Amino acid sequence: RKVDAEILQAGKARHIEERAPHADNTIHDYWTSKIPIKLANTSEDAILGISVDITDRKTAEKELLAQEQSFRGVFENSQDALLIIKENEYIDCNQKALALFGAQSKAEIVGKSLEALAPRMQNKTTSTEQFVAQAMQVANDIRQHLFEFVHKDLYGHEFPTEIMLSPVHWYGEEAMLAAVRDISERKILEKQTKRAKQEAER
Repeated sequence: RKVDAEILQAGKARHIEERAPHADNTIHDYWTSKIPIKLANTSEDAILGISVDITDRKTAEKELLAQEQSFRGVFENSQDALLIIKENEYIDCNQKALALFGAQSKAEIVGKSLEALAPRMQNKTTSTEQFVAQAMQVANDIRQHLFEFVHKDLYGHEFPTEIMLSPVHWYGEEAMLAAVRDISERKILEKQTKRAKQEAER
C-alpha cells in the first residue's frame, strides 16, 4: 500500500487511524503503529503493524459530539442569560448574556473573571471574591446552587440577579454553567410591598 511504501522509504515509524473489516463483517476503527523493520533471515524490508481497536472510543466520541451540539443549540437559544465558567473565568456565553451585560460580542465577556462583572463587595461583610468561592464550592458539593448575586454591566451599572449554578461537562472539560436572571423588577416590587405594609401598620 502507499502508506507502507512511504514508511519503508522514510525509514520512520508512523501512527495512523484507519478503518478495516472486522471478523464480524463490520467496519472497525483502529489506531495503528507501523514500524519499518528488516527480517532476520533475509534482511528484507518489512512493516511491523500493531493495531488497537478504537471503535468503541470513536462511537463514544461521536455520541458526545452530538450531545454537545444539541446542548449548544439549547444554550444559544435559551431565554435566560447563560455563561460557562472555568477556573473563575467566563469561557463562553449566549446572546442573552451579551444583552444582560451590555456587550456587543462574546469577546467582551470571555476571558473576564467573575469579579470583573461585579462590585468589589456583595454585602457589608463579604467580598465578591469570597462569595464566588463559597458559591462554587456549594455547587460542586450539591450539584446545583441557587442564590442571589449583585452583578455589574460593562458600563459599571450594578443590578441584582438570581443565579442557578451547576457543574457541567463543556466539550470534554469540567466547568460550571451559570443561568442568570435580572431580578431588578422583583426587588423593586419587594421594596414597594414592604413599604406599603409598614405604612398600613402605622
